[in-house]
Amino acid sequence: MDIQAVRIEIPDDCNLVLGQAHFIKTAEDLYEIIATTIPQAQFGLAFSEASGPCLLRTEGNDSQLIDTCVSYLQALEQDMCSCILLKNAFPITY
Repeated sequence: MDIQAVRIEIPDDCNLVLGQAHFIKTAEDLYEIIATTIPQAQFGLAFSEASGPCLLRTEGNDSQLIDTCVSYLQALEQDMCSCILLKNAFPITY
C-alpha cells in the first residue's frame, strides 16, 4: 500500500465537506439538499463513481467551486467519495 499526503487548500470564505457514499445518485441528492435548505449559498460538489467508466459527477451553482471540487477528487484518487465547497451558506434553514 502506498500512502500519500494530499494538500487541499480551501478557498477563502468557504467550508469544505468531504464524504463517502455507496449510491450513484449521491451528487443529485446532495445538490437537492443544499439548494433547498441553503438557497443563498454558492456551492460546488463532485462525486467519484466506482463502477463502469468511474465518472466524476458534478453539481452546483458556482463553476469555480465545482472545478475546485473536481481537482480535489482527482488528487485524492478515491472512488465513492464526495466533495462539497460551500460559500455564503449561513444561516442554514431547515
